[in-house]
Amino acid sequence: MMDNNFANDYFANHLDNNYWNSLTEQQGALLAMANDDILNLVGQTKYLTHTFVQKAICEQAIFLARNHDNTKDGTITTSESFDGMSENREAINKNNLLIAPRAQNFINSFKKLQRKSSVKITR
Repeated sequence: MMDNNFANDYFANHLDNNYWNSLTEQQGALLAMANDDILNLVGQTKYLTHTFVQKAICEQAIFLARNHDNTKDGTITTSESFDGMSENREAINKNNLLIAPRAQNFINSFKKLQRKSSVKITR
């Protein structure tokens, strides 16, 4: 699992820096949950040390912190009626319900690098 030092360095120049720093007690749990989410996408633990993958874990951790209560079913409230009796919900990310969009971008970049570095043998 990623250590907090990488996450703290990553968030030092991030728009969510103050928010991340306010989550001191939850940071370990957030990183553990995010690690599991991203591992499901990359498939092997050996990839968890790659910079793009670690950045994806950080983005997923902050996404979980901001949205965990609202994402348990993979949707968020998009509108409510005036009297609160009606509520519309929409999938958070229609392509991958519970993955942060920025985390998904880092994973896509990682996968592109993996494809470029693989060797194709044809006969």
